[in-house]
Amino acid sequence: YTPEDPKIITQCSHHFHLGCIYEWMERSESCPVCGK
Repeated sequence: YTPEDPKIITQCSHHFHLGCIYEWMERSESCPVCGK
């Protein structure tokens, strides 16, 4: 992502492009980086 793109910061402080993490969260509720 870039600073202009929409992003989300998870409770475990990882940053993701909103579109990417949305797709991931449809399949899993855990963080793709740390698994929390």
